[in-house]
Amino acid sequence: MPHSKAQKQKVRVSMSEDTSSDHEDGEREHFIACCFPKGCPLKCPVDIRTSVKVICNNEACQQSGYMHSECFDDFEEEIVAYLKGTGRARSWSEKQRRQNIWTKKGYDLAYKCCACQCGKGHLRKDLAYQPPKQEDEAGDLQNLVKTKRKKKKANEKPTVNVASSTSRPRRSSQSSNCSQLSESPPERSPISPLPKTPTKKTRANLHENNCHFFGETFGRFHSNSNFSAHATNVLSNFLKRADFSSFQGVLPRHKVNPYHIKMEDELNDDARHFVLSNLSSRETCTASCVLCNRELPVFDKYPLIDGTFFLTPRQLNSSCVDVSQNGKAQYLAAVCIHCLEGIPNRVKCKLCNKEWDGSSHQLGTMYCYDIFAASPCCQQRVACNACGKPVVDLSEGKKFFWEYSQSMKCPHCGVSGFHCIKPISFFER
Repeated sequence: MPHSKAQKQKVRVSMSEDTSSDHEDGEREHFIACCFPKGCPLKCPVDIRTSVKVICNNEACQQSGYMHSECFDDFEEEIVAYLKGTGRARSWSEKQRRQNIWTKKGYDLAYKCCACQCGKGHLRKDLAYQPPKQEDEAGDLQNLVKTKRKKKKANEKPTVNVASSTSRPRRSSQSSNCSQLSESPPERSPISPLPKTPTKKTRANLHENNCHFFGETFGRFHSNSNFSAHATNVLSNFLKRADFSSFQGVLPRHKVNPYHIKMEDELNDDARHFVLSNLSSRETCTASCVLCNRELPVFDKYPLIDGTFFLTPRQLNSSCVDVSQNGKAQYLAAVCIHCLEGIPNRVKCKLCNKEWDGSSHQLGTMYCYDIFAASPCCQQRVACNACGKPVVDLSEGKKFFWEYSQSMKCPHCGVSGFHCIKPISFFER
């Protein structure tokens, strides 16, 4: 029996839907519901190719386990705010709270505000998750850096005048004596423009890039009309980094990224020029780890070293390079990535046998204070060099990391000095 016109049209529509269903299903498989605990404010599906994966400890949870990256940023912001008034996290800096959210010591405090929508579990970021790549080069760290440099060159004008150093926004934690040039570990310290990464703006704040400098020192340096020629000559003395295999062989996969490794190469980067200029003036292009004496090549762009640099007012050992910061004597020291990560052995304090963990420090950059003094593990670490009595009560501690690197007056005997900076021989591996 011949089909009516309406029946034929219905058949054609049905066939059309069938032939397109595979394509639509292929697209839909990337889009699922956002599991933001307070309800997704974006009111749209999550593309798992650009999302953040979380894990609920409730095995019966029926939530998707994925959040929009924007929702996840808000999720982390709420956790950081919660940590500000919680236990030992109250004494942490903003950066320390952010870095410790998904570590054991941070999550043990924060899990209460990570409740899942299922009502029976708590969420935790899946640090091992690798989202499907939209392009082959999406996860390639080296291509990311090359792309940034190409964009930067494309945006440069024919004549580049390097501006003199200007004041930048500071936090209340900033020291007037140590106002710039460092990248802080997890503690309160000055901040500056952050490395541009492919992550969201709030995620970028995880790194308090304290790459301001110490004021007038580089103001004079940058105002020099011969700066560009001098900088070019300085850079020619150092190696060019071919790849990032030295990091990939030591760091876990999830840490080989611009968040844990300083990658951005800024035109007026005072910290980089400070390090390279001082090393160049001493006719050296290497640095030695103050802990294991490993010889480390120094590179012309970030990451500067397979480890990190820091400044200290006391010469920890003969490998430290004496430098001047606003007329004050300082020493430029370095720690290798192996000692920072505790590979193969953890660094321990000889005074109390506690482990020193340097894995929270950003690699390839420089801090403006002694990173060993910044986190004293026992009262002996803050003992007066003259009378042996503590100059700091560790139950209260100092407000900022850099304060431990300042000269202090002993409240017991009145002797002033860098009491919290102990010889490097007080550590062992």
